Amino acid sequence: MGDLLNILNSINKVSLLAFFIVLLFLIYELRLISKGGKKKILTVLPNFDPNVKIPLPDQTPVIEGKSKEAAKFNINKIFAGIFFIMLIFSCGITILSFKTATKNKEAESQPRVVIQTVSSKGIKIFNSQWEEIPESQYKLIKPTDKIIIGLETISGTDIDRARIKVNDSSWEIDQITARFDKKYQVYYREYKIASDEYKLRIEGQLHSKVDGWLGD
Repeated sequence: MGDLLNILNSINKVSLLAFFIVLLFLIYELRLISKGGKKKILTVLPNFDPNVKIPLPDQTPVIEGKSKEAAKFNINKIFAGIFFIMLIFSCGITILSFKTATKNKEAESQPRVVIQTVSSKGIKIFNSQWEEIPESQYKLIKPTDKIIIGLETISGTDIDRARIKVNDSSWEIDQITARFDKKYQVYYREYKIASDEYKLRIEGQLHSKVDGWLGD
């Protein structure tokens, strides 16, 4: 998680730098457009002698300087549009990276539950939607969460139930469960983590019709 935060921080710095660079270019282009729009072509009218006949040209003269100014003005508008799109894009990346970093910091600040399984193989943890939580994700479980604790059965045997205890020092009757999930092949019990529980010590045993509680 520390590496992820470092990456996000670097993204923030890069995106902010890109944002300001693009903003400066956009301001520069807008100034060029503003200057280009304000330029006026001064027309110098010659003194005409009414006695002198001037032949009319076949084509309307093209003012080359005006065409170049118009082309330059259009190019500046295109560049300004490109920089505006880049500005929006970099701004979006900056906002997104800030939100992601904030969420990660909030998640890091929340209290976590340490799950410890003691001498019990086959214990599986699920969330309330029956999605298995891998051991690498146990650290994401927090107080007040509702979880399902399962104990995997042994196929081809006479196992008929299980008992699962959480943070208890001795076995009690209310820890016994015959609830069975065929998909995951586990006997299970539901458990609501208390708001002040930060460590779960889980133990489980399977029951054989012939041999009784295995492991005793």
